[in-house]
Amino acid sequence: MNNKKTSSRYIQLFAGSWLIALTLFVLSFVLKVDVLPIYQYILGFAILGIAVVFGSGGFYYIEIESEKDVFRIKYFNLMPVGREFNAMEIPLGRFHKYEVKSKFWGMFHYLYLFEETGRGLAKYPAIGFTALRKDERSIIIEFLDKISR
Repeated sequence: MNNKKTSSRYIQLFAGSWLIALTLFVLSFVLKVDVLPIYQYILGFAILGIAVVFGSGGFYYIEIESEKDVFRIKYFNLMPVGREFNAMEIPLGRFHKYEVKSKFWGMFHYLYLFEETGRGLAKYPAIGFTALRKDERSIIIEFLDKISR
């Protein structure tokens, strides 16, 4: 299970919108056309806003593999700057539960996994769930429902 197609669309959307805003911002200074400063401020805020939303909005590539007694989740943030490839492997017998939480009025979604250890319940770091379509999310949730206690 993965969201390869959806995540590539998000990369194209965000990269394209960021490059367009950046190009317009630079052209507003370079060209000898009178541009109101308010438009330059708006473009500057758009450049920063797009980068912040894309970097912290939970846009991740997710790949889930399942074997006989463990399942593996590989994931990374789609933001090209500071990208870290992460993976976690959880034995099926120790997987306890999961939670999907939404932030910013349901715009961004995050997946939290919990594993039962000898010392109690361990919570893994959040995995961005925003770059998945609704049907991709439901497939993963259905899989997690099947293996949770």
